Amino acid sequence: IDREPRLDSQKIVYRGGRWIEAEGNVLVVWAGNRISGSRMTYDLTEERGKVDDAIGQVEPELFFVAKSAEKVGQDVIVLRSAVITTCTQPVPYWSLAVSKATIRIDGYAHMWNLRLESRRWPVFYLPYLLWPVKKERAAGLLTPEFGTTRDRGRIVRIPLYVPLGRSTDLTLTGGNYSL
Repeated sequence: IDREPRLDSQKIVYRGGRWIEAEGNVLVVWAGNRISGSRMTYDLTEERGKVDDAIGQVEPELFFVAKSAEKVGQDVIVLRSAVITTCTQPVPYWSLAVSKATIRIDGYAHMWNLRLESRRWPVFYLPYLLWPVKKERAAGLLTPEFGTTRDRGRIVRIPLYVPLGRSTDLTLTGGNYSL
């Protein structure tokens, strides 16, 4: 994996000893992460910049297409009007369409106005979701389960995943019955 920061573009302008403006097939690569787009502005002093019409990958396996991707620190990216997935298919099995996502590399993604989509079909909406973007397994709530039983009525279960070691984990499930 290429660990040295790199910028490629059809046109690059360097201004005032700290500003870079790039246009046409922009590609930014740093620490195994990559973002491409149509236009970029970047402040070398603050290590902040924005890529318009962005397509990218954040380690370990988070892929996105966004109206804009803004690098606001060494390990934080803010996406606007984005579709995010971990699937590598041309039409992902699932994706998350969001109005905004703040991603801390090897941390968590905070996503707002999230619509879970399956093969581009909407499934459900959440106003906010915290999603792990880590190489290691992370503890957290799993997808809720809904169902019906004969003797207890409707049920809602919410599993909690807890990694205990490299090869051991625990899933605790709490449920609420209507009867």
